[in-house]
Amino acid sequence: MLLIYCPKVTNRAGYVFNLIFKTILGTDFEITSDEDFFANHGGPKVCYNGSKIIDDCIFIKSKQLLFEHSIDNLELGFFETDGIPAFFGHNDEDADLPFDIFAASFYLVSRYEEYLPFRTDKLGCYDASNSLAYNKGFLDKPVIDIWAWRLAEKINQRFPQWKMPKKRFDFISTVNLGQAYKYKRIGLLRTAYGYCHDIAKRDWQHVRQRTRVLFNKQDDPYDNYEHIIQLSRKYGTKTLFWSLMCDYTPYDHNISYRNEHLRNTLKHLADYGKVGISLSYNSSCDLQKQETETERLAEVLHKPVIRSRFNYQRFHLPLDYKNLNKIGIEKDFSMGYHNAVGFRAGTCTPFHFFSIKANREYNLLVYPTPVPENIFALYSPDEALDKFKQTINEITKVGGTFVNIWKSEYFTNETYNGIYEQILELCKTQIDNNHLIHK
Repeated sequence: MLLIYCPKVTNRAGYVFNLIFKTILGTDFEITSDEDFFANHGGPKVCYNGSKIIDDCIFIKSKQLLFEHSIDNLELGFFETDGIPAFFGHNDEDADLPFDIFAASFYLVSRYEEYLPFRTDKLGCYDASNSLAYNKGFLDKPVIDIWAWRLAEKINQRFPQWKMPKKRFDFISTVNLGQAYKYKRIGLLRTAYGYCHDIAKRDWQHVRQRTRVLFNKQDDPYDNYEHIIQLSRKYGTKTLFWSLMCDYTPYDHNISYRNEHLRNTLKHLADYGKVGISLSYNSSCDLQKQETETERLAEVLHKPVIRSRFNYQRFHLPLDYKNLNKIGIEKDFSMGYHNAVGFRAGTCTPFHFFSIKANREYNLLVYPTPVPENIFALYSPDEALDKFKQTINEITKVGGTFVNIWKSEYFTNETYNGIYEQILELCKTQIDNNHLIHK
């Protein structure tokens, strides 16, 4: 059993120890504040303190962050060690790492910087350019996981009897039904507007396609659900579907949640995967809207809805995550940026939300989503595929979880559809490798 010495076990410290050792490394541990008990422990041990109290241990020199309750502008002191980004560094030669891994991990995973004043982007979201990871060039790396495995190697070197944990890659495929149908069932006003818009632009191809769909001469381009199900079967992947349940807005374009065709489609998809709520753009910081939209989906599915994401990743901490906890959401898939690729919380491992203001951990499990769903608005197809491969490679190296959020309308594009299949195939290969490595 791994023993950790910590002079004062605060909620912050307990949370981040659990994150590093239990959640990421998957190993059991105990915490003590008794120096004699720690010194007499015969197994592997980690000392988290201002100074090293015994020789036979891994020593991590502590900063004050985990022993405080305030939220302040902090002096981070960014640097690199052996090519790995780090901050909260020190010059203590007794330490086994040149920085406080626990304080740095807490700063990132708690989204400490989002509790400080910041500017929003044009959609009212926390902008990636505000973040330390973006400005220091390590947004594309799950640094907390990298740090955790580096610490594991240190422990294993010092205490060979300690069994090194095993890395296991995991993959979750999700598809956002942002607009369930392109032409059908969108209502008379939106259909009339669509015709006028296409005619004004002299877009006769769309006029013809819209007409053929409305007269049942061809399928609606977005009605590709059987294709998605077939791909899930082919690659042995369970797919998680997202559906809006709000009224139409300039940012939320789905058809009415009352439409029987949409309701039947969602029930059908729930037979082959999971269906979660895509919370509307205007639901951010609005508990009533979040509760109403979630209840609408629960009424369609005839069961509680426990999975969510915020449309455009428009949410604000800690309020929106506290709201999700109140309405019974257990898993959220919004922890990413809508306009940047990378690990917003510094990790690729699902983690429980910690509110710095409330100084407590919540039951809400947060899934990092490193690649935005509008990836093809940011990059060419070839560039986007490279981003997917680089991201999956980074996650594979630390045995994390890759969550892909894909727009259903992308399946109408042959190139995008091909990229989706390549992602499924690559992730299946990585999962198959888990079994080969750990036989």
